[in-house]
Amino acid sequence: MKIKAIMRKYNCVEGRPTGITGEWKEIDNAIANLHLAQADSILSSVVEKKIVKKIWDALTKLYEPKPLHNKIFLKRDFILFE
Repeated sequence: MKIKAIMRKYNCVEGRPTGITGEWKEIDNAIANLHLAQADSILSSVVEKKIVKKIWDALTKLYEPKPLHNKIFLKRDFILFE
């Protein structure tokens, strides 16, 4: 998967029209950067996503802290601080 991401980053992907410019290159570059930045164990959870927004949403769903979880830890830290 990472080799494909590198190929996408350097515009070596087959099946794309030869005259691709602008937005398509930016999209391919963004997807490649997101794939290359992930550890192999995380990459498997976003590999099927083909849209940058969906990749980002999947990553935030996995790793963004939950509000209730944060409140519990902050409250515990506050009590232990006193």
